[in-house]
Amino acid sequence: MRITRTHAIVLAATLPLLLVDIATAAAPKRAGSCEVRNEDINFFRDNGLTVKLSSKLQFNKVLLREKINAKVTGGVAMLSGRVSSRSMVELAGSLAADTGGIRCVQNYLEVGPPLPEAERPV
Repeated sequence: MRITRTHAIVLAATLPLLLVDIATAAAPKRAGSCEVRNEDINFFRDNGLTVKLSSKLQFNKVLLREKINAKVTGGVAMLSGRVSSRSMVELAGSLAADTGGIRCVQNYLEVGPPLPEAERPV
């Protein structure tokens, strides 16, 4: 079988997500506070989880029009931005909590109109 450029691109895009799934499947779920501890921080795992969570939120049919920022550090997901209703806040938090590898969710989503481009956090 010959690997084409398209195959290489798809493989390169999905490999980090597969590695995150493998790494997080072995990691035990911890209960407790949302405190980020230095021993839990892993650059590659956290970035992989951020991509995984962002994709999950972005491609959810109900949340499609919402502007949600997601960041994972040490297994703790932080959601920020503005959404159209309280049910959207709860749905985003639930999706984040159900994502493998995330042990805690800090949900800072607010209900209201989207922020103008100049006021959005970077």
